[in-house]
Amino acid sequence: MGTPEQDIQLWDGQQGYADTCAIRCQEFILEQFTGVEFDETMLRDEAINAGWYQPGGGTAPQDVGNLLELHGIGVTRYEGASIFNLTNELAQGHKVIVGLDSGEIWGQSPILESLADKLGMSGADHAVVVSGIDTTDPDNVQVIISDPGTGEAAATYPMDQFVDAWRDGNCFMVATQEPAPHWLPEMANFDYVQGHIPTVWGMPYDNFLGLADQPESWDGALDTALQMLGLGPLASLAALTTEHSRADDQQTSTLAEGEAVDQAAGEYPQDLDLQDEADSDLG
Repeated sequence: MGTPEQDIQLWDGQQGYADTCAIRCQEFILEQFTGVEFDETMLRDEAINAGWYQPGGGTAPQDVGNLLELHGIGVTRYEGASIFNLTNELAQGHKVIVGLDSGEIWGQSPILESLADKLGMSGADHAVVVSGIDTTDPDNVQVIISDPGTGEAAATYPMDQFVDAWRDGNCFMVATQEPAPHWLPEMANFDYVQGHIPTVWGMPYDNFLGLADQPESWDGALDTALQMLGLGPLASLAALTTEHSRADDQQTSTLAEGEAVDQAAGEYPQDLDLQDEADSDLG
């Protein structure tokens, strides 16, 4: 699901500034849709002039996608999205940006990440492009992302790890309203009349779409389809995507006044400290 192999060919690599992850993601999509090479600094200047980006602070979630719209690419924004929504956007050939907690995917300071989750201080501080979902092993579904923070074109993460990081930003997502253009190699066999791929995880697209309002049925329907293909049962998607509140959200402890939490400096851009993540911009 998705086009990670082809996306590698067009990926420009790591972001040029510590807090331009959302700009870099939009640059990537702009180049795919237009066939024109964009300059990250030029887009950064456009975003500064429009008030969509603050140097040293990044891009606010509500402003992600504005550069795409400025250059003629319509987008749909989601709050509280699900894996179903994400899969459906990819199935329609749309390009997708999500906001997530970088510490959850980069594995930085796991103790601090756990503490932040328990204190309700987690939040999205990073934007990535979701290039695909790999269901080759139904017991270990992987999400494939193009990450401007690390420069990786096709980084893979277990579904539960991705959802945990995504949920910290209330499953925020921006998707293009139109499929990627026909001149991209991965779109050569895409049916633009139908507007979607024929099957999703082994079932006809229309059947898949019928499950939109039935999250309790996702696992059973998907398992049935996969078993018909001779594959094993799929890991629980409903459990991953419908639990938007955590049991540990009940805050049972607080940081003592004046207590400092030192976060070890990592090799990736990290312009936001732990205390700022709850209402952070994406950088």
